[in-house]
Amino acid sequence: MIRGVDFNLLLLFEAIYRTRNLSAAGRAVGISPSAASHALARLRSVFNDPLFVRIPRGLEPTPLSDRLAKQTTTALEAVSAIFDQVAFEPHREHRTFRLAMTDIGEHLLLPRLHERVTAEAPGVRIETCAPPLHLLHEGLESGEVDLALGFFPQIRNAMRQLRVKTSKYVCLVRNEHPVIRDALSLEQYLDASHAIAAPAGDQRGEILERTLKHAPLRGQIAIKVLHFLALPHLVANSDLIATVPSRLAESLHPSWNLRTFDLPLELPRYDVKLYWHERFHQDPGNRWLRGLIAAHYNNE
Repeated sequence: MIRGVDFNLLLLFEAIYRTRNLSAAGRAVGISPSAASHALARLRSVFNDPLFVRIPRGLEPTPLSDRLAKQTTTALEAVSAIFDQVAFEPHREHRTFRLAMTDIGEHLLLPRLHERVTAEAPGVRIETCAPPLHLLHEGLESGEVDLALGFFPQIRNAMRQLRVKTSKYVCLVRNEHPVIRDALSLEQYLDASHAIAAPAGDQRGEILERTLKHAPLRGQIAIKVLHFLALPHLVANSDLIATVPSRLAESLHPSWNLRTFDLPLELPRYDVKLYWHERFHQDPGNRWLRGLIAAHYNNE
């Protein structure tokens, strides 16, 4: 019997029971009085009962209608709840999103992202993580990680990608460096002691380290750290030189007492991308957060 019943008939039944008026019920569900009359006739046929009897003040439900009314309301609420789960209403959400990113992403993106999330979805919580590459794949596939932001050229094609920024490398030295002053030559760069960062899962540190090892480097990689944000402090208090993403250098306050130079050797620009798994491409919450992040970079 269920297979042959139009779900819209339940909507009309609930509207008639609530309004006690066939025309008003038709308007409530978006059909004409004639269509409402035909639909009521179908309901009467299905239940083999008049359901509503006309009296001077409107339509009076039969005893069967009274019994059906509560069950109909419960059924409609259950169906509505199913579709409410599909929808994403930021101001009503209480959800935690996990973002895989480096400390540069945290430093540059999170303050603005937090501002937008707080304004649109005060119940939403953001967590960051930095898993190694093989665990990042698994996290994106399983949904344990919602999005990844950074330079991950080895991420498999199963992942959706959106380029949000193309960046380059620059060099940082302290203002009082004893050798490097108004310009940075290739000779000075190769003679210097270097500090590099190699965050877990991020390929930039590996590429830089490989480039330096293949160059005729006369200095050395004196220190290797996990976080890019450790480099400015190291350089400001030593004669080290650091090769860093330009966006990090641009964000540093003048009080750091650092100077920025163009990189004197060839190192390709790189794309910062947003990654997510195909499984979650249509997820409304994932789409909402991707939109906020993309808008941030579009407005830079």
